[in-house]
Amino acid sequence: AVFDAKGNLLGMATEDWAAHVPEDEPLGAEFDPQEIWAALCRTTRRALESAGATPQAVQAISTTSQRDGCVFLDADGREVLCTVNRDARGVLHAEDLARQFGETVYRITGRWPLGLNALERLGWLRIHKPELYQCVAHVLMISDWLVYRLSGEFCSEPTNASSSLLFDVGQQCWSGELAEAFDYSPDICAPCREPGQVAGRLSARAADDVGLTQGTPVVV
Repeated sequence: AVFDAKGNLLGMATEDWAAHVPEDEPLGAEFDPQEIWAALCRTTRRALESAGATPQAVQAISTTSQRDGCVFLDADGREVLCTVNRDARGVLHAEDLARQFGETVYRITGRWPLGLNALERLGWLRIHKPELYQCVAHVLMISDWLVYRLSGEFCSEPTNASSSLLFDVGQQCWSGELAEAFDYSPDICAPCREPGQVAGRLSARAADDVGLTQGTPVVV
């Protein structure tokens, strides 16, 4: 969607897409990162055309996504697992997790572990696909992942991070206590920034893909 500086909608474009259920995990709901990126590129170009605006007129770009969807990346920034908010594979172990750590998780995150969050998907990956779990270097919410694809910067922000069950909502930071309790490295969580801060600049490669100007600010 394209807005003016006063928040008025000037143009927009949409595409339908669907998550797929992996053959080996009927509770999963994944998306193809290249498919979604291609859809973003097409709709960005169409939205700009709908608004009657040039790429040079765009002063900033931002992203958003529905809560609970997340992307795991390896150390080279390649996608290991891309899940939408309907991915429920963590439900398999949610009861055990809740019995052992439910009160701790609730105290820190404000949410009860039900099996639908990044924490539980990370746990599922460790148990069922340890070879992939060992590759996980970054955990991003979907909006964070789009910021990374646009700018090359790893960062997150509190409103979506709070749905991951990895985030301390009282302290407004990633929880070291949960990292210790569940034995994952806190380094997998990207630096948290406030909405409105500039995360980085649109890379040359992303600019060619989305049809915008290299160096355009990408804002949290």
